[in-house]
Amino acid sequence: MTAELCYRVGRAIAYDILECNLPPLVFIGKDTRPSGDMLSYSIACGLVDGGVDVNMLGTLSTGGVSYLASISDVGYAVMVTASHNDSTMNGIKVIDSLGYKIEDSVAKRLERYIDSPDLPKASIQGKITHNYELVDKYISACLDICHDLKGLSIVLDPGNGCMGDIARNVLITLGANVIPINFKLSDGDKINDHCGAQHPEMLIGEVAIHHADFGIAFDGDADRLLVVDSTGHILTGDDLLFALALHLDSQNRLNSRAVVGTVMTNKGVEDSLKQFGIKMYRTPVGDSNVINMLRLKNLSIGAESSGHICMPKLNTTCDALMNALFFLNIAKSVDISRYLVYLKRVPQVTKNIVVDTSLREYVTSKPFQKYIKKQECTRDDLRIVVRPSGTEQCVRIMVECNNVKALYETLDVIERQILSHSC
Repeated sequence: MTAELCYRVGRAIAYDILECNLPPLVFIGKDTRPSGDMLSYSIACGLVDGGVDVNMLGTLSTGGVSYLASISDVGYAVMVTASHNDSTMNGIKVIDSLGYKIEDSVAKRLERYIDSPDLPKASIQGKITHNYELVDKYISACLDICHDLKGLSIVLDPGNGCMGDIARNVLITLGANVIPINFKLSDGDKINDHCGAQHPEMLIGEVAIHHADFGIAFDGDADRLLVVDSTGHILTGDDLLFALALHLDSQNRLNSRAVVGTVMTNKGVEDSLKQFGIKMYRTPVGDSNVINMLRLKNLSIGAESSGHICMPKLNTTCDALMNALFFLNIAKSVDISRYLVYLKRVPQVTKNIVVDTSLREYVTSKPFQKYIKKQECTRDDLRIVVRPSGTEQCVRIMVECNNVKALYETLDVIERQILSHSC
């Protein structure tokens, strides 16, 4: 990710805005990575050269940028982040005027513009402004979700990411006793580094030390949420989807009595929800796929096992802080474990294999997918998902089976099949 590429991204977005007659204004936010300033201002320079105004939001979550886009008159918004990845990486999320990640057709159009060497410069350049007060609107929306957390003790681990100050201040304003860890914005070079939603070990320890009611963890751009209860038990995206679905259903607030998961969601979630008459739709991996299904079916909640949770009535995207507040608002008066006791998981294991490009392509081929279907037919309770990672040079293998011995044997067979293809 270079400054030159980001400049071209800005030029492409500006050109698209003018071609489609969209509002000539773009919001730009970023997480705490050291490269964030350079890359976000490079995008801004491309935008103003293309005749579009830019409002720099500063350090803010993907959810915050999306929310502000959804309530403002913008052409697009941009979030500079590599999400859950380490500080050496960075990326760009482009958000439309409704607050949703852009559709594939728009992304492909922008890619064509990025590669074009002769996009015209605007006769009048845009302007760059810094309106950090806009962030107050997002904070107000967060405070409206939950009005009182007095009496709750919460360990907060934003993973040295973008929500350190905002999340801490919101929780304190609501009356919670907050023990913050890994929360300094200046520690962006340590973003997601053995902390946050992907590394809850420190969080679990701090919950025990402080006898806290809950531990709350985010990833770098705060779109993933992980919760630790007072006993040190981790609540994943699957747990939260199940518990929140049952709670919403108990209040007749679960639209169509259905939720959205992905192919990676544990089969036990689907089966356990079914016992309560709740249907689960599955999508391919990716929070955008979950959100698209929620919009299509007009449903109340969807989630990925990784902690991406989307509740359309809160935000247009997966917002870890808003979701945490919604969860805590319930948990202050309802014992969440009373829902989770009904969740019967199927044994599941996931393994990542570092591979080259040819093997990533191989696992998406028809012959390999046919091979996987053949393996699944060996047992009625066997479920296999093999897919290339969207952010890393690896292949992810997920196997589910009630028989643990068969589970690991299948995992080994699948791994050997993939690696043998490179010989």
